[in-house]
Amino acid sequence: MFSSSAGAVIVLQQASSSFDTQYDTNPLLREDKQSIWRYTITPRYTVAAVEDQNRWYANGALAIQRNSDKRIVQDREDPSLDVGWQREYEKGRFLIAARYDKRSSRFSEFNQNGFVDIDGSAVTRSVNASWTRAITERLNYSLGTEYKKTTYDSSQFSDSVSKSINSSFTYEFNERVSPFVQVGYTDFKSDGVITGNGLLINNGNGFFINNNVGNGGSSKSKNISIGATIYLSPKWTFVPSIGVNKVDSASQNANTVLGAASGSGSIGNFALLYKAERANLKGVLSRSVSPSGVGGFVESDQFNLAYDYLLTEKSSLGAGYNINKNKSDFDSKSTQISAWYTKELTEMWQMRFSVESRNQKNFNQDVNGNVVGLTFTYSTPEF
Repeated sequence: MFSSSAGAVIVLQQASSSFDTQYDTNPLLREDKQSIWRYTITPRYTVAAVEDQNRWYANGALAIQRNSDKRIVQDREDPSLDVGWQREYEKGRFLIAARYDKRSSRFSEFNQNGFVDIDGSAVTRSVNASWTRAITERLNYSLGTEYKKTTYDSSQFSDSVSKSINSSFTYEFNERVSPFVQVGYTDFKSDGVITGNGLLINNGNGFFINNNVGNGGSSKSKNISIGATIYLSPKWTFVPSIGVNKVDSASQNANTVLGAASGSGSIGNFALLYKAERANLKGVLSRSVSPSGVGGFVESDQFNLAYDYLLTEKSSLGAGYNINKNKSDFDSKSTQISAWYTKELTEMWQMRFSVESRNQKNFNQDVNGNVVGLTFTYSTPEF
């Protein structure tokens, strides 16, 4: 990080590049496994300006990926850009931000919903704003809104636009307990919907039988939940919440759309966090309803567990375990198990070694794949 100032404005800048090598035993998660080597170079640049209560920032990156076998996975160039402005007030904060992100749809949908796509691209453009304010010494209010457009190229998924708004009230009951209430609304429109006769099924060759795609439609999701942040001890924090969600679908195929049919159900989130001097642990069990590339909302049950431990001042190791179950006309289950080791080689160079195992199950298949990766990251020195 290096800085310069002009008058009262302080400018902070940082540049870095990561060099990543991965061996993937089954990138398409198909029964007939085909492995590849994947090489990725990602230069990044960050700039931020601070003046009194104002802060402006921009983050840009370009992931340049090359693969050993282009018949399996195509080469890619994926840019991303974040810009934003934040202003602090005496009793609150306002933030507005915009993001552009392009990435492989094989990873974006698998990480979010557990679905496996062919080797396409997902491009997301979003604008969001949030406002928080302390109403009293104990009562806080927040309001947020987002507009997001997702488009797919050479993919089986459908383009979509979502508009959402959410708000929450948090009350500091005492030093250990802070109850809250949250409400949210999402308006989701898709260019196409995948119907019950065109389920997303891996046919053994890594591609989907989804030629039954209905006309575009719209869905609306409303939810309300209550919960609390509970400080069990200086190291342990528990954050439970429960609520209800209602989805209304206006699609012509509303009775067969994956996860988008009208109805209501329960949602919840239970998070347990441990933070010590050298170790951090986070476990989250949740049920949520969110937009997806299949053309509607999908109900997902997820369990995420992450642990990292600081071995020395310059090295650490960690592990993660994630399960995602999707409930809709097409039920699926994806599992990811990972472990990693990081070490600061010098003030400018960092190394990361990682291993990951992935599995995807539905009524038609049970496939898995493994990834081994080694990453070196160079960051500019201070000057």
